[in-house]
Amino acid sequence: MDSEFVFEDSKILLIDTAGIRRRGAIEPGVEKFSVLRSVTSIHRSDVAILVLDANQPATDQDLHIAGQAAEAFKSVLVVVNKWDLVETDDIRREEKRFTYMLRSRFRFIPDVPIVFTSAINKSGIDTLLTEGLRLFHKRNQWVDSSHLSRIVTDAISRHLPPSVGPTGSLKLYRVKQDSIRPPTFVFYVNNTSRVHFSYERYLANTIRDEFAFYGVPLKIEFRGKGGVHVIGDNRSKASARKRQSANRGNWKTARRRKPND
Repeated sequence: MDSEFVFEDSKILLIDTAGIRRRGAIEPGVEKFSVLRSVTSIHRSDVAILVLDANQPATDQDLHIAGQAAEAFKSVLVVVNKWDLVETDDIRREEKRFTYMLRSRFRFIPDVPIVFTSAINKSGIDTLLTEGLRLFHKRNQWVDSSHLSRIVTDAISRHLPPSVGPTGSLKLYRVKQDSIRPPTFVFYVNNTSRVHFSYERYLANTIRDEFAFYGVPLKIEFRGKGGVHVIGDNRSKASARKRQSANRGNWKTARRRKPND
């Protein structure tokens, strides 16, 4: 059931779904339909809120749902409910311990945001909504094109692209932000087959750290000879040699595409 409400002058559409039981407890019929409906709802959303029970660690089913959201380039917000039932002498230390444990489980989502709530005490609700809005606004952010080019140029100077097998060295010519929801960045290169998976991650992390895209999946594309290469596609994991020669030429400032371009 969908419901709409206003928080901090922002209109929010909540796409609510029924709780999903453990995989072993799913039976044909209504419960199976509920799982399919939950997965479908992910594709309608900008932020997927995954509600966990404080008395249970993240299950394989939780990881499966979070993985579905990540593959669809949706932001994931993990909510630990029933936090009032946790018995501890140091609640802050317990929050840190729980956060470390959950981030280890959800390690495929960089810096996954985690909020602790209690529906009974109505605690943590404002924090949950504030964090959800932050993720939404970051998903809609356009970055300054000259700033983007500068930080990527600096990143290349600090860490040159590795060679990939016999195909040779990767050269990057320019970069631009192509779209939002999710923020999508396009690198124009000499040959997409020369993109090493570790360098994809390095460039994505550079952009994420500089523009505070924490908890926001970034879509990174490489365009050039060989077609289009998108992070997440199948890629070679062949070992690469460190390059010693410079690779700073032909870098151009890319114009940011406005929404109406």
